[in-house]
Amino acid sequence: MDTNTRWWIVIILVTLVSAWVVIVQPLTTGRGKEPFKLGLDLKGGVRVVLRAQTEKLSPEKQREWKPENMASVVDIVERRVNRLGVTESVVARQGLDRILVELPGVVDEKEALRLIQTTAQLEFWYLPSVQNERNPMARYRIEQREKDGREVNVVYDTVQQKEVDIVEFLQDQKLRAQEMGEQNPVVTGAELKPVCKLVHDQMGRPQVSFEFNAEGARRFGDFTRKHVGEILAIVLDNRIISAPRINEPILGGKGVIEGGFSAVEAAELATLLNSGALPVPLEIIQMAKVGATLGKESVRQSLWAGVVGLGLVLLFMIGYYLLPGVLASLALGLYTLYSLAAYKMLGVVFTVPGIAGFILSIGMAVDANILIFERMKEELRSGKTLKAAIDDGFKRAFTAIFDSNVCTIITSIILFALGTGAVKGFALMLMIGVAISMFTAITVTRTMLWTLVSLGIGNNPRLFGLGRQWSVHYDIVGKKNLWFAISGTFIAIGVIAWVVGGLKLGVDFAGGSELQLQFDRPVTAQQVQSALARGGFRDAKAVVGEGNLVFIRTREISAEEKEAIKRALADLGTPVEQSFTQVGGIVSKEQTRNAVVAIVLSEALILLYLAVRFAIGGIREGFKFGVAAVIALVHDVLVLVGTFAIMGKLRNWEVDALFVTAMLTLIGFSVHDTIVVFDRIRENLRNRIRGETFHDIANKSILQTFARSINTSLTVILTLVALLVLGSPVVRLFTIALLVGIITGTYSSIFNASPIVAWWEEVAERRGARPAVPRVAPAQPSETTVRRDGAPEAGVTSATTSSKSRPKRRRRA
Repeated sequence: MDTNTRWWIVIILVTLVSAWVVIVQPLTTGRGKEPFKLGLDLKGGVRVVLRAQTEKLSPEKQREWKPENMASVVDIVERRVNRLGVTESVVARQGLDRILVELPGVVDEKEALRLIQTTAQLEFWYLPSVQNERNPMARYRIEQREKDGREVNVVYDTVQQKEVDIVEFLQDQKLRAQEMGEQNPVVTGAELKPVCKLVHDQMGRPQVSFEFNAEGARRFGDFTRKHVGEILAIVLDNRIISAPRINEPILGGKGVIEGGFSAVEAAELATLLNSGALPVPLEIIQMAKVGATLGKESVRQSLWAGVVGLGLVLLFMIGYYLLPGVLASLALGLYTLYSLAAYKMLGVVFTVPGIAGFILSIGMAVDANILIFERMKEELRSGKTLKAAIDDGFKRAFTAIFDSNVCTIITSIILFALGTGAVKGFALMLMIGVAISMFTAITVTRTMLWTLVSLGIGNNPRLFGLGRQWSVHYDIVGKKNLWFAISGTFIAIGVIAWVVGGLKLGVDFAGGSELQLQFDRPVTAQQVQSALARGGFRDAKAVVGEGNLVFIRTREISAEEKEAIKRALADLGTPVEQSFTQVGGIVSKEQTRNAVVAIVLSEALILLYLAVRFAIGGIREGFKFGVAAVIALVHDVLVLVGTFAIMGKLRNWEVDALFVTAMLTLIGFSVHDTIVVFDRIRENLRNRIRGETFHDIANKSILQTFARSINTSLTVILTLVALLVLGSPVVRLFTIALLVGIITGTYSSIFNASPIVAWWEEVAERRGARPAVPRVAPAQPSETTVRRDGAPEAGVTSATTSSKSRPKRRRRA
């Protein structure tokens, strides 16, 4: 069995499994109408408002409580929601003492809310008045009694012969400990590391392992060393879950919590301890099941735009690359099937922005195919046979594909580790897309090509579109000062617009107002959104709940603007105001900070990776490639932010949570394109022609990869234009941000990144760090000079052939 046959077996098996997961399984299990997890905007879910019960705090804590403390409460609730695995959730502060939580598609909303509300105050209490080996005649003892069908620990007063209230008992033990010079509680859950997990003892009973931080471990060790033989109770939310005797000093800061838990209860306790204790109890003051935010019309618009965008990409690939384009289109269909199967198996939640991102990934999935096909065409023009061209085309393109995808995966891992909510979902989809596109572009397309060639089909080189090529003859590197000036001017204008208040933060960042209305007849979210847009409130977002309730989130508005909203909605029925309050931003300061840290960290790692991979002549030589790539990436981000700052000043465009996702997409795309050009520079440096300067090599590399850069961007732009024209209005600004990012990413890869490296080399030569190389007229790449039939003109050879026909002179870059 040859290699090609083995790959066909793998492809068929993967295709059958994916088809079963996506198509057959939902039908056979009775879930054909909902084969994927859907977010709140597509499926609906639970919307709940929680209130901080500050009146239940002790008098001392009530005096210490400040409204600013609600920020930590929101943060803890958000961490708990994230640990529930609910993607695309919303956690936002509402007023002074309330928290808004939206949970899309939760299976058991009551269990989820109970987990969110539990305070999880874990404390380790010294009980000097409880009977133990040292003090067998103490007044109190710990007894186990059955309550509500389970064993619980109670404190029994041997003098008054009755059970004691736990809160009063702990206050008494606090005073007794102070008399003895001890602190009570000894340590709390605030000194735990977030590494608690479910474990089992030798008998298989569930426990929760814990580990203190450095300060907690020191205090815990000092106390247990002095009180061997005495009782140290583990108290959770004023309930003694365990009261073990200290058998020996515990000096490592690690231990386990025993409490007769079930496995589910132990896992839940570990989750609560890792997310942190709530400093105040929370009560539910409002809960409603809500319908889809956007409705079927928006989904239909996005899907239709996706179909049109995919059709445009397929038409371009087939029209430009002919036979390879047909095979790439088949591979693209398999990419879509494999991606959907992976999303379903991994439980990825689909939202309208998520659908837009998936449609965009289809446009980007052809990137590797385009790079491979362009290399194949170069090899065919150099006079190689079809089989040799296929092999060399894939082999030569692999390094660029590998390096660019590694950089994307680096970014995705960091974003997944530091991000929350939508950012995590985006990072997961990005990693899945990279892995699957590598398989479909390299393995599937290559196997198909080899099969056709071995069968004698497609042996005509004209079927590979040799006559279709972007023709460029220009000294791009020589005009680098012009490109730098253009970029610098636009960035400066954007920064000025940003400074003077042009960058307007949307409700997701800045918070705003929430208006709750009750209608006298059923309305849909789409109807409400359209009516609000007609009334001038285009930034408002509507959620429809049960009982004709409508929740409208918008920027902070006045009483007059609130009445204007009611008038705008009067055509839909009679809106009766139920509540009006201020809400905090969904994107918290921590989320924003984490996003910035993720971007900076990913750029640093990309810089190091490229410095190693492009170290022709040493790491220091490769460092310039990494720096140039990061500079180009920063340029792209600044241009995107500047564009929205300018349009914010002119057209009141706002940035929201989706804008962050657009920036992350831009980072991945920009690095992809830059690495392709750098890869060609690396190859040309290894096959350097006598007399070629770095300037010549850089310019030749840009021209050789120019067609790939334009074609890749064009396929993505076709998809985005379809989304912009036909897609949902909710993601319109998101689509525009992606469109701006793709265009500027292509520009910086061609006109900034490589010219920066060339400028660096010129500076080194002027300073004497490099021997100057005499300048010669650079050979034009062969693909820019071909006959209409695709055959090379007489006397014209490719750069590859030219380099082989002359003696090579090896020298350091």
